[in-house]
Amino acid sequence: MQKLASTIPGSVVTSTENLASRSLSSSLIEDSSGNGRHGRAGGGPKYRSVNLPGSNLALAFDGHDDRVAVPDAPIFHLTKSFTLEAYIEIDRSPESPPALSQIVFRGDNRPWFDPWFLAITKSRRLRFLVADALSNTSILHSPEPLPTGKLVHVAATLDDQTGEQSSFVHGKRVATIRTEIRACGAHEGPGAGIGIGNRQSPSNEAFAGTIDEVRICAAALSPSQFLPPVKARES
Repeated sequence: MQKLASTIPGSVVTSTENLASRSLSSSLIEDSSGNGRHGRAGGGPKYRSVNLPGSNLALAFDGHDDRVAVPDAPIFHLTKSFTLEAYIEIDRSPESPPALSQIVFRGDNRPWFDPWFLAITKSRRLRFLVADALSNTSILHSPEPLPTGKLVHVAATLDDQTGEQSSFVHGKRVATIRTEIRACGAHEGPGAGIGIGNRQSPSNEAFAGTIDEVRICAAALSPSQFLPPVKARES
């Protein structure tokens, strides 16, 4: 069983502590934030050794069908301010159209009905999308490609008061735009939910690499409130 831990109410944080290296297939992913938002690992992601604050194992996704799926719930209806963040390590860039690798995603099985996601593009740039109920979108890209083979902390925030939509790498703001778009709330489409390392159901937007400590929070956090900085990876 993988443990989810959180220090901020309303967030979901994935961590893997004291677990032997093995493959996961339909294994329970427990949310220990107290919000009861448990998920299931599908496709068979594996554990990978990392050196992160409070965690020495993360989930490695194969870039094909691996994912963690969490059923949709009102706590994920982030219609005002919110933050998405995670530690990631990219093994390779996405290639198959639409050339996206999902880090964390909310949507359903219909195309173009995705209220929000944080993903990696073919050029290894962060893409932070917010979409309203009419599928009007606001998309922010980070200016520089992220490295491969290196743990990176990434974050994205939307501030409802200022309209600032921002992305961060290692706690440093790298891109900002102002938008009037706010994410859609309740979803009526089939299969709605949260996907980690992929969409919420198998797709060609799978992530190839490592993801840990995914946090979804209904507030626009400041860098001082983000997850702790990445430490040097153990050999």
